[in-house]
Amino acid sequence: MIFVPQPAVCKFLAGSLMRGFNGLKRESYLLLPVLCMNESNEFEPHLAKDCTYTLACLSQSLLPVGVVDDCLSAVETVASGSPSWKAKCAVLDVLGTTVFSNMPLVLSRPGEGGWVERVMAVVTAALADDRVEVREKAASVLGGLVHCRFIDAERRKKLLVGTLIATGCINLSGCR
Repeated sequence: MIFVPQPAVCKFLAGSLMRGFNGLKRESYLLLPVLCMNESNEFEPHLAKDCTYTLACLSQSLLPVGVVDDCLSAVETVASGSPSWKAKCAVLDVLGTTVFSNMPLVLSRPGEGGWVERVMAVVTAALADDRVEVREKAASVLGGLVHCRFIDAERRKKLLVGTLIATGCINLSGCR
């Protein structure tokens, strides 16, 4: 059974995010897959508008430390499991804005299995998606991460070499 949010649910969540003084709750991210799926709903344009507004509020919110894992888990679920390329694009937008809005917090947990690695795993996986629209959105998010120095110099070099190899600009078959 697929849950389609009513506009009242979207407005309640967006309103509580904008006016809430006690921080974002982890339960808010349970609606992320549904919001992303309905963000581009052509049959109900008012619902699509409400979902877009709610996603904007959600992605600009300051995350408490205990909510970051839930946020990234919800993003990973949509990015890897959604059959809709539009939902994947929406969640990449959410990821980019969330990381930018919470940059010091996300950067505070680097290393293997850290938040930086999880963000990069979502973005690099989206770069290999079947749909060109998802790849374009992932490239845009990656460009933003590079521009604001979210990615360290070593990783930037690895990404550049990997891209050059993947596009055929460098041929390593003759290397020893």
